[in-house]
Amino acid sequence: MAEIFIEFYDYDAAITYKLCNGAPEEQSRASCYKKAVTLMPLSPSYDKTERLVTPCKPFLKENEKYSQCYDFMLSGLLFYSPKFANRAVKLCSNVPENHKESCFNKIGTLLKMNISSLSEREVLCKDAPDEFTRLCSAE
Repeated sequence: MAEIFIEFYDYDAAITYKLCNGAPEEQSRASCYKKAVTLMPLSPSYDKTERLVTPCKPFLKENEKYSQCYDFMLSGLLFYSPKFANRAVKLCSNVPENHKESCFNKIGTLLKMNISSLSEREVLCKDAPDEFTRLCSAE
């Protein structure tokens, strides 16, 4: 259902969250939205920071769910193509401070799975804040 919701409602995170939460069982609600947040950041409209940070907002007060949300977004971006690293960096640069380290660490882990060259990973992470460059490139 997530694919239909995001496509039909122009990748709108708030509407998709509401529709996924209409599922009768908790497991179905959670899996619907996890699939949606995996796919949403691939849309061209998610190149804008304000749109990119929206899907995880419902979980801001729940650290574990918030971390899972951006983990799914990062996985969607970087397994689709490492060329989406710029969006991943933009996402992690804009999560709350207490999530930045783990977010950039996740980027590094995912990039290292697909790109063995450290120099290539460093290029992909060039826009990361200085304090997170090493985590991002999995140095």
